[in-house]
Amino acid sequence: MKPTVDSSRHLSPSPVTLGVILGLSTLVLWGCPVPDFPTEEGQLTFQTPGLHVGGSGGFANQVGVLEGTPICTECTKAQLTLAEGDVADFSCGDDSEYDALACFDQDVEAGHLDGDGCVNGDGSGAVTWTFTPTDCALAELGVELLPDQVEFRFVDPEVVEGGVDQWLEVAATELYEAGLLAQPDGSGFDESLRNPDGEPFRVVAGEPFVFRVRLIEETSGEPVAWASQDGSIEVNTTAGDQVSVIEIGTGFAELAIPEGSEAEIGLTVGERTWSAGRVVGVPPSTVDSLVVVGAVYAEGQEGAGTPYAARAVLRDDQGRPVYGAPVTWKVIGGELALSQGFLDLPGADYVELGDACIDPADTSPRSMSLKASYRGMSDRVEFSWDPPEPEEAPNSEGWQPHESCSGGCSCRAAGPSPTPAAAAAALGLVGILTVRRRR
Repeated sequence: MKPTVDSSRHLSPSPVTLGVILGLSTLVLWGCPVPDFPTEEGQLTFQTPGLHVGGSGGFANQVGVLEGTPICTECTKAQLTLAEGDVADFSCGDDSEYDALACFDQDVEAGHLDGDGCVNGDGSGAVTWTFTPTDCALAELGVELLPDQVEFRFVDPEVVEGGVDQWLEVAATELYEAGLLAQPDGSGFDESLRNPDGEPFRVVAGEPFVFRVRLIEETSGEPVAWASQDGSIEVNTTAGDQVSVIEIGTGFAELAIPEGSEAEIGLTVGERTWSAGRVVGVPPSTVDSLVVVGAVYAEGQEGAGTPYAARAVLRDDQGRPVYGAPVTWKVIGGELALSQGFLDLPGADYVELGDACIDPADTSPRSMSLKASYRGMSDRVEFSWDPPEPEEAPNSEGWQPHESCSGGCSCRAAGPSPTPAAAAAALGLVGILTVRRRR
């Protein structure tokens, strides 16, 4: 059985290899650990935990960096070639006797390294961080060391604009293109569902909703990273009662907007502020239509999959999106885990899905319906999929279904957010957790 989602639309997945999942899914499932990026020869691998990129919070060296931002890295591993041709892992950046990072002299073209070892650009444009082999304990052991480099790109703030990062819709589109999600024949869970540019975000009054902000290049639309410690979010009420700020963190603001109130969300980095977007609180009666869209995550095996996420697309009588309604989700004719913890979803009109209600030893075909209801309106999406065959015989001892499994759960899919690892384990997403993540 091929995994499908049918809401008057048929989805059929493309088979993908583990290598594709490892590479392309690295930045997709946001809220997960900071991604690694390697040097060109793959000898050294780094992270930049101090840089933030929109809703993902993850940085890879393909992403532009706001001019004036130091790129401070942590070397996470080294993979070097031995004399006999085998590749072996070595420590990196730990100042030990066999620290691989000590085997390279570092320099920066069109920039410089500061006293903390951070890469700085001399203005905007490309910067190359070079690694030249030098004498070290590993070289004396016969380890082959090659000249290596990493390229970064600094972006002039004058060509950068702010906005709200609707990361899940963008992620779904990129996963479709990579063959990691089932591809719909018509419109589906993808970028077409984003709030139109220039339009305020209409949110059901009083309901909590998380806005994630991002910076992009004006011409290309590519993301631009900034230093987390230098960024702050401001919410300014411009009309009506004061907007309630539930929480503000790195790159996000959770708000509850009174009916008739309006606010501007701004992102300040250093001495410059960008407008991220406008928000408006609308009465529940504004919602005029409800359509459910969903997607299946395509596993590495032919035809295998796992339900990924769903959204209740709400619109007013002019067809404009409305967000944050306390939608009730119900599983019909089967079992499926519902949560909002692992993917850090913005509101109750979104839900993440997991095949975590049936013993993993049972790999028989699955099918069920997911129904969303709000104010007398409802719609459903039909899911059918084959669980992936386990590489090893699963041990069912101690296995428990996810807490939302009730033979037909009817819930708001809200509540506390577990840690990524705990949520992944509970939802049967460990495979995604260990092979994933790319934006």
